[in-house]
Amino acid sequence: MGQHYDVLVELLLGLLDDMFFAAIPAVGFALVFNVPKSALVYCALVVLSGMAHAI
Repeated sequence: MGQHYDVLVELLLGLLDDMFFAAIPAVGFALVFNVPKSALVYCALVVLSGMAHAI
């Protein structure tokens, strides 16, 4: 059971790491294209949800 738990934790930490570092360039591109500041949070949230990064 412990081995499966380790694999699951490693997978989830990898996903969290990937989502976090994908949000950084998403916000950067939003800043380059003059997205309103109120929408920057939503740009990051879409990437953090993993939906946009999976495509």
